[in-house]
Amino acid sequence: QSYEKALEYYQIAADQGENFGLTRLGQLYENGNGVEQSYEKAMEYYQKAADQGFGEALFHIGRLYEKGYGVDQSYEKAFEFYQRGADMDNADALVNLAWLYYYGNDVEKSYEKALEYFQRAADRGDSSGFTGLAWLYENGYGVDQSWEKAFELYQRAADMDNANALFNLAWLYMKGYGVDQSWEKAFEFYQRAADMDDVDAMVNVGWLYENGYGVDQSYEKAFEFYQRAADQGSAEGLNNLGDLYEKGHGVEQSYEKALEYYQRAADMGLAIAYSGLGDLYAHGTGAEQSYEKALEYYQIAADQGEIFGLTRLGELYENGDGVEQSYEKAMEYYQKAADLGFEEAAAALKRLEDVQGNRE
Repeated sequence: QSYEKALEYYQIAADQGENFGLTRLGQLYENGNGVEQSYEKAMEYYQKAADQGFGEALFHIGRLYEKGYGVDQSYEKAFEFYQRGADMDNADALVNLAWLYYYGNDVEKSYEKALEYFQRAADRGDSSGFTGLAWLYENGYGVDQSWEKAFELYQRAADMDNANALFNLAWLYMKGYGVDQSWEKAFEFYQRAADMDDVDAMVNVGWLYENGYGVDQSYEKAFEFYQRAADQGSAEGLNNLGDLYEKGHGVEQSYEKALEYYQRAADMGLAIAYSGLGDLYAHGTGAEQSYEKALEYYQIAADQGEIFGLTRLGELYENGDGVEQSYEKAMEYYQKAADLGFEEAAAALKRLEDVQGNRE
């Protein structure tokens, strides 16, 4: 493997106006492979191929505008170039155009249009087209909801090693939607997605190892996969590492390390990480004990609907820790967490209701 040799040959082709050579040079410059990274140079080569009507180059220009890489971000310009690429039946352009319609980014939101373009991409055998269609069927957007149809389409894309499809197929197996529930199958497909560097899949493989679902329980393997995800910037990976350090599962127990990882995940806006920080401050483990700091972090988590934050706030109000004691406020927060299906909060709510009933 040699980007330098690739550069040499692409340049020869590009100098003759060959569209693949021009586009591949653009990709080398966009990613900094064998050359100094430059979105401007990438755009220059993509534009030359696009000017000759090359669909793939039109897609890449649309993507740069959508992301704002080297240009002012513009969904309008992204739409323009994706549409031109789609008109030439470029599958990547068709898929990204479908997502613009799905989200309504600078275009009227339309699940029907999203369906149309995902279908056209799928008709060309594109795995992302099948995955997009599956997502619509899974959620009933623009089509009658069907777990079975979603499963079928994810399976077709997974057979092409599409990481998103592998991840979603694993989730269907985990939940038993459209297929017989199977932890083993869930593990298999999450593992395949993780092997393709899908960060969310790494977290889920770690979770399966941590809990022993579909695989022999192993905190050490859980730590390994959480670490891989964290190394790629996953807030969930960082948070779960914090949890392992707090409990001493698979690693030497360390509240200080737990605090470090929870803080890093919280700095990325992960709600449950704020609850983890709140626990450490509430108990004075890894940090100086402070109900006030615990209250602050629980509140941030609760404001995002995070069940542990809501429940811990209920506990603070029930016991008057760092706040004026209030059964009414405690029950309010327990109720919110219970409404989200958290059994611990439901039990706490019933206990308080029974106490209140006995007092009346």
